[in-house]
Amino acid sequence: MLALLFLRVPGHYRDRIFPEDVATAEGLMLTLAGIGGFIVPVFFGIIVGNVGFTGAWIFAGIISIVFALIGFAAREPLNVSTTVPTEKANVPANQSADAIL
Repeated sequence: MLALLFLRVPGHYRDRIFPEDVATAEGLMLTLAGIGGFIVPVFFGIIVGNVGFTGAWIFAGIISIVFALIGFAAREPLNVSTTVPTEKANVPANQSADAIL
């Protein structure tokens, strides 16, 4: 099911992702996911050994909230305009910009 998500996401960003770059982006993402799947349990075990099971889950919750806030802060604004602005600075007062274009 997760593989379907990896195949579907590039379709939403066709105007920003070149088709030849999709495989590289997916490879990088899956590499980081694989490394994270190996390292996170090791660090979780180290934290459990030092502060206990409850403290490790509290730490994991705090880290999750911090990264969620970073993700929300770094996302693209929703009101991005895709239209090209027309230049109206050189238009005489008695003529509209549409008449010149």
